[in-house]
Amino acid sequence: MLLPALTRAKQSAYAVACRSNQKQLALAALMFADDRNGEMLAASHWDAGLNANREWCFAYVPTSIDDALKNGLLGPYIANVNKVIQCPAVRLDERVLQGLNTQGRPNVSYGYNSFYLSEKIIIAVGHWRGFPITSVKKPTETITFSDSGGLVKGLLYPTTDILGPKWITSSGKPEPSIHDRHGARAIVAWLDGHVSAERTAPYERLPMPGGNHLGYLDPNQDQVRDDDWFDRE
Repeated sequence: MLLPALTRAKQSAYAVACRSNQKQLALAALMFADDRNGEMLAASHWDAGLNANREWCFAYVPTSIDDALKNGLLGPYIANVNKVIQCPAVRLDERVLQGLNTQGRPNVSYGYNSFYLSEKIIIAVGHWRGFPITSVKKPTETITFSDSGGLVKGLLYPTTDILGPKWITSSGKPEPSIHDRHGARAIVAWLDGHVSAERTAPYERLPMPGGNHLGYLDPNQDQVRDDDWFDRE
């Protein structure tokens, strides 16, 4: 009797911590845009001074993970960024962690709605530019961050971007990236700064270790692919 209660309490605490993390990310993204005359985060930004690409959470610098995090686009806006980007409910396989360490990549539990909120500028160096935040018609219904992940050889691995149901990937097959790790729901941060827990769409859900799934977020909860929560239009 006691063990199930303790498990539920732990899961509830994880969800509270995850909400707090994503609240901090959402507010940091708003501050980032405010400092740049309303330009939102980009999928990646080529920094000539660093000679590296900078994503929202880290930069591809050949030094340390701490340096990578510090030079992420949101690094200057978040205290203890190495903790904020990790959901306590995520348990990665040791093989995945070793691979991240070899690549110099941090363990990131959340994905940004980068492909819908920014546009390509210089493809050769992976340079993108964020759209004006004023161009988003429904900020209370537009996703900024979400619990995320990818599937490789049956293992969960981190992904820093999230995809809408209609996004066409280079693989030509579904690549759901929303991880419903909190009681079959994913924690989601919205462009206006509020946070909620949402169910994944009832299609193309991939079973994951631990009984959770990777899926898509779809406001209609039907079989019709819908990017309404991703598209700024």
